[in-house]
Amino acid sequence: GTEGVLLAWLSNTTCAVVLVIVAFSGVLLVDKTCNSSGIPQLVALLNGCDNRTHFDWKPFLIKVVGVTCACASGLCVGPEGPMIHIGACCGYLTQKWIALPAARYLGKLVDEDILLRDYVAIGAGCGIAAAFRAPIAGTLFVVEEAASHFDREHLWRIFLGAVACFEVVALCTSHGFYTTTYEVTTGDGCANFYFISTYIFFFALIGVVCGLFGALFNSINARVTVFRVQHINHSSFRRIVDIMILTLLSSTAVILLPQLTPDEPASSARVLEYSNGCISPDLQAQIVTGATIVWNDGTEIRPPMDHYAAIADTLYPVSNSTSSGSAAQLHYWPSPCLFGVMYSPALCGWLRDESTSPNKEQCINAVGKLSTNRDYCCGFDSKESFTSGHFYTPGQNYRHGEPVTNVGCPLFLDTERWPATRSAEVPLDSKNLHNNTETLFNPMAALALIPSEDAVRNIFARGTPLIVPLWPMLVFFPVYFILAAVTAGSVIPSGLMLPMMIMGGMIGRIVTVLVVQMQTSLSLAHANSARENEWGISFLPLLQVIPTDKLFGYSGLYDPGVGAIVGAGAFMGGTGRITLFLVVMLVEVTGDPKMIFPLALASIIAVLVADLWNHGLYHTLVYIQSWPYLDDKWPSKLFGMYRCIDAIPRDREEQLVPVITLQAFESRAIIQRALTSTHHGFPVISGDSVMIGLVLRRQLEELLASDESASLNLGPVMDYYPVTVPSGLPIDRAYRMFTALDLRHLVIVNHLSQPLGVITRSSLLPWRYDVHEQSQSVNATFRVQLSTGASLMQGNASGGHSQHNRASVFESAADQSVQMARPWRSGSHSQIGRRPESRPSLPPTTPDAGDGSGSGTRQSEMAAV
Repeated sequence: GTEGVLLAWLSNTTCAVVLVIVAFSGVLLVDKTCNSSGIPQLVALLNGCDNRTHFDWKPFLIKVVGVTCACASGLCVGPEGPMIHIGACCGYLTQKWIALPAARYLGKLVDEDILLRDYVAIGAGCGIAAAFRAPIAGTLFVVEEAASHFDREHLWRIFLGAVACFEVVALCTSHGFYTTTYEVTTGDGCANFYFISTYIFFFALIGVVCGLFGALFNSINARVTVFRVQHINHSSFRRIVDIMILTLLSSTAVILLPQLTPDEPASSARVLEYSNGCISPDLQAQIVTGATIVWNDGTEIRPPMDHYAAIADTLYPVSNSTSSGSAAQLHYWPSPCLFGVMYSPALCGWLRDESTSPNKEQCINAVGKLSTNRDYCCGFDSKESFTSGHFYTPGQNYRHGEPVTNVGCPLFLDTERWPATRSAEVPLDSKNLHNNTETLFNPMAALALIPSEDAVRNIFARGTPLIVPLWPMLVFFPVYFILAAVTAGSVIPSGLMLPMMIMGGMIGRIVTVLVVQMQTSLSLAHANSARENEWGISFLPLLQVIPTDKLFGYSGLYDPGVGAIVGAGAFMGGTGRITLFLVVMLVEVTGDPKMIFPLALASIIAVLVADLWNHGLYHTLVYIQSWPYLDDKWPSKLFGMYRCIDAIPRDREEQLVPVITLQAFESRAIIQRALTSTHHGFPVISGDSVMIGLVLRRQLEELLASDESASLNLGPVMDYYPVTVPSGLPIDRAYRMFTALDLRHLVIVNHLSQPLGVITRSSLLPWRYDVHEQSQSVNATFRVQLSTGASLMQGNASGGHSQHNRASVFESAADQSVQMARPWRSGSHSQIGRRPESRPSLPPTTPDAGDGSGSGTRQSEMAAV
């Protein structure tokens, strides 16, 4: 009643609010950068941004507590993103506390940057392996999505770490046995794509739909994130109000949506309607009582009852080779309630000879022309059940001699996965299931009122096409879609992979159910007569009594469970623009390798469709959060339009701002004055201003601390072989050099080898040159950060420049035309490193350590750490 619903809402909301308060407390009180999933920070780190503070022990603890409470609160979030970040934190702490001190103790020369990146990448792969029990997918996630560059040696290290993590999880949760996270029914007849041409069109259709919804999801989430930056994130109170509103909305949806659909009886006729026979073992055990082994020579063996469960692995025939070389098939014996008729010389003989029930004649006549054969009659479970009026005829069930609406076998569904909104009586005696009261389930509650992991399992369920009807999914999907889009990025640590699987699975299942309804209405599918050979030989005469569409086998009908898996992969591809990782991950978590082609086709199409609209979600968040992420390639539309000299700032008179340089022998006062700037790299020149080297901020600080002289010699600490480029070099070539050679600084010189400026990672961000490179929402995010003086993450700015410089650059870029290479105005970024309190940025790849020869790249990088 209404009072029960109100009580349920109050209790659920109270628990959710308490959990959410615990989830965001660490974020607001300790570290404001620990909200969201942490994947953008990981992508930025492995691309070369030095944001290692986001992976220390404080973010680790906040993420562990926060994501645990956030997922338990019932919000539309998942644990996978934060688990990846938690794994990366474990990798960083292992490098910081164990690997690096051990290497130094043993006297080994190691590059801290490379060691950091290796361990963080290994930890991220372990996070995926722990979240999904998918070690191969964990390795591919780092390769495809997180890391910008990779090498083969690092590949096997990540895989080894992911496998070790997977085994630890198995030992802790499954006693060392391998179990798939979202296992689906497999075997002959399951996910068999007989009409490949029509299936290709079907998978492509799901890919297109999921690509469109994936791009829409990215757009909504980006706009909501920008809105939070503009109006919410600068105030802790507003952030609390934001998450509390989302908590109330989510709790209300969870409680009220199931009230829109009535509870339904869990019968075989209802649950297995239009089934293709790919039935899960727990349902199969309730509709099959045993099996007969039939050899090709006609020999028939009916094993003891206690062997039925071991033999009846699937409703499809299973061929077994024997020592004599002959083959055998399993012919199954249906439960009496399944079709309403049965073959039983003992029970049917007792009915004819001894029973005095008034329902006796009705039961005998239920088998039609076989009514004269004493071995056949209607279905009932025992003599006692028939005497009490419990029996089954084709198309009708009877209780106490009266017909009931529940046709078929009353099935027992796991009430944890298939709950009812009112008290449902459940069978107490599993050995005599069909004499007990029927169970009830609520299709909407099977989506909204259960943990997200169980919701994914229900959506992926095969062999039960209409167990979740169409309209509950059409109601639940937009509500969940909007809540997931606006909850992501709020003040709590949370991820999106599990919500993506739910949303994509629902899209795929909705599309497939629509196709199934079209097939049935247009008679494009028919009962599979081959299934007649699957039932016991003595039962075959009854097939003339049973309609062929009741045999649980259809040729040509699509399985919504298959469509759901394809939709989940396609939607994740449409949002994250990833393919290889998600295909392998879904194959690992479902245990069905037949899904490789459908998943690959749908995800690739989804990526192509979504790319027409916007960028991938995680890379969009990287830009929104102002990380100086460098993509693999310079934008093709900007090729040849800018030169390196255009990256040098100019004053109000359009003159180049002089670069800060030092002499090889420099006074302490001048060095201290240079360190008051925001730069992290300083060209070293000779007496005639010719460049002879490069020295980094940290090296100067260490030199000042170790030498008290008034004049200092920079020779022992500077890099004699910095990479230099002429001022007229196209900036797209400088971009390729910067990413390919793992550079941190690129010095611009004139024809006399005199330094004009220093290019850093932030100098090469494409949006500085093309105002249309990023979406308006991203630009708006930058504007808000510039005006408020605080980044989205409210931590150390990772762009390698101050907020003032950021504002000047953005405004000048917005004003200039992209038709010609106009010089940058005063305040723009060129010779700019990080702010003094930040550490220098990391190189973007993991090359082999060099000896400092050649370009001197590795020497400068190692000295910078």
